[in-house]
Amino acid sequence: MTEPTTPLVGIFADDLTGALDAAAPFAERGFRTLVSPTPELPNGGNLAEIVSINLGTRHKSPEEVERVTTEAVIRLAGLGVKVLLNKIDSTLRGNPGLELFHAMKATDADHAVLCSAYPQNGRTVSSGVLLVDQVPVSYTDVGQDQLSPLPSSNVVAILEESLGRAGLKDQVHLIGT
Repeated sequence: MTEPTTPLVGIFADDLTGALDAAAPFAERGFRTLVSPTPELPNGGNLAEIVSINLGTRHKSPEEVERVTTEAVIRLAGLGVKVLLNKIDSTLRGNPGLELFHAMKATDADHAVLCSAYPQNGRTVSSGVLLVDQVPVSYTDVGQDQLSPLPSSNVVAILEESLGRAGLKDQVHLIGT
């Protein structure tokens, strides 16, 4: 029988694909890894080294993002995780920055790093501009997604718009590249 352990990393993602993608490299390297398809902790979370959960918040209201993220991060923190990782959409669709803001608030963190890139899929950032296959994201099908159209290709502008929808723009200090 596996002894209870303190998870090293708690992952929270805006969709199931992200929860799986972020957990996979740990599992490949032999870490005991569990993924929950919901915002709830997976059964046996205290037996894992890596716990990843799907918040399902990509297209939710700012109020729902706050509630779901806060509750989930408190549960992850309750496991004693050493590091929290917020897996966001690499093209910044949905509510980029909101999950991270609420996670920081729930854990009293004073700083975080947000990086949107997935070079293997052609998603990179150059001089603060998010690119998909070298094209600014707002000019791509992804950037014109009907559920989450992007206002810009500039990472800081995308984050400011998302935080502004939730009335939080003035509570966050963003530093771009």
